[in-house]
Amino acid sequence: MSPIIRNAPCPCGSGKKYKLCCLASKSEAESRPVAETAAQTVRSKAFARLVDFGRKPAFAAALKAAFDELWGPGFREWTDDEQAAAFARPEAQAGIVTYCVLDAPASLGATIAEQFLAQQGKHLSRAEFEYLQRLATTRMGLYRVDEVHRDRGLTCTDLWSNDRIEIREKLATRDVAPKYVIAARTFPAADGATELDGALYAFTEPEARKALAVLRAEWKAAHKTDPALAEERFLKRRFPRRHQPLLVRQRVLQR
Repeated sequence: MSPIIRNAPCPCGSGKKYKLCCLASKSEAESRPVAETAAQTVRSKAFARLVDFGRKPAFAAALKAAFDELWGPGFREWTDDEQAAAFARPEAQAGIVTYCVLDAPASLGATIAEQFLAQQGKHLSRAEFEYLQRLATTRMGLYRVDEVHRDRGLTCTDLWSNDRIEIREKLATRDVAPKYVIAARTFPAADGATELDGALYAFTEPEARKALAVLRAEWKAAHKTDPALAEERFLKRRFPRRHQPLLVRQRVLQR
């Protein structure tokens, strides 16, 4: 087989030069530590199994309800072209799937991820089970970037709680700067560090403040109605639902 010329069109059909497409991806993958690559493989495999479980007919009605709730009535006011453009974006599809399996209650208040772990956990490897167990507790949030540590991580402020948080992240450090506001899902890694899982969305500070003001008002009303409602449970369900149509209009940061 003849070698592919670096400046030739990539054989994957992306339209980019080979050196800027699959060769770059291949080089990056080869440069990763073996343990990091293995961990990513475990995550991808475990999440795929979770999504397959969520496709069961028993969840069909719950998924439709979650989809309708996620997009909300405001989305129906968009034109057909705007709706089609939103759904065409990969991050929209990813956001829908993630919300439906991780955040939306499917039955008896339990998410699909929680039910998957309860019913199928014994069939997972220990690494897969522990990854999904940690992932099932996560939620989307808004974070202001305070410091960027190149190729190492970010020091951020959680704009909901005002807590400072250290995030271990490599690729995003090349695309963000202090004072950026990002919507992201933080994830507790096996070693206790906080990482990012999924897409990152860039917000302006006014957009973030407005979004948080709406959420705080909803939280106040919800907690008054149900004093036993946990704040994290509320945010897990309401943050994506409130902001999914807005998220797909934001600039998606490269990772």
